Amino acid sequence: MLIEETVPNPFAEYYNKHLGEKAILFGSGPTILEFNSGQAPPDVLRFGINDQIFLNLDLDYWFMGDNHRQDPDYFFGKFDLYNDYEPNKQKFVRFCNWDKDQFIEIYGNKVNRNGQLPLDMKYSKYYTADSCGNPDECAFNNDLSVGNLYAVASITFEILQFTLYTGIDKLFLIGHDCNYTDGDYNKSVIGKNLNAGYWISKYWDVCKPWIEKKYPNLKIYWVDPVGVQLFNCITLEESYELMETL
Repeated sequence: MLIEETVPNPFAEYYNKHLGEKAILFGSGPTILEFNSGQAPPDVLRFGINDQIFLNLDLDYWFMGDNHRQDPDYFFGKFDLYNDYEPNKQKFVRFCNWDKDQFIEIYGNKVNRNGQLPLDMKYSKYYTADSCGNPDECAFNNDLSVGNLYAVASITFEILQFTLYTGIDKLFLIGHDCNYTDGDYNKSVIGKNLNAGYWISKYWDVCKPWIEKKYPNLKIYWVDPVGVQLFNCITLEESYELMETL
């Protein structure tokens, strides 16, 4: 299913939905493989992206932005698994609001060159994002329920905005290595080939002041940092303890 217009903004109902709660936001760096789902308390919310559905993360919220057309097997080779996946609370899929008139062929099917995922995936709410490249200023929305999101260096920053919008006040960043020397957790080198480590690291530096101003009471813990060391850096074992005691 292909459409030319944007889709309605779905985020208003999630404003402060999890006020004062704790959350994990997963990245796809190799350190995510060290995470033991059973050691994290069940009341800690879990936010994840992309092919993390194949890990034992028990996600509450899941975002996916594009079909990774550079590797057709990534999505189209596993379409039924992505389509049938349902997290505990909600599944969000991006509507790519750029290059909508450009197409390529994958597995004999005509698909948008912008990586657009099918617009009729099960259990999904869609949100519109405009392409923003790698800006030098933070492009986060002051009110997530108004307008479109901006797609920047990684879908991490789209789900990060949503996570903060839900009102959580303690956030643990796990698997955010920002280093693609050996690929991501499943050895995919797409990020390495795109120099993603540099651009994602750069944008964390860009958005950090915005986050601290917008959410002054938020505590962010960066677990086992590799390529970036921002916020409060802790070990994975320390994160399990803090999830229990904070």
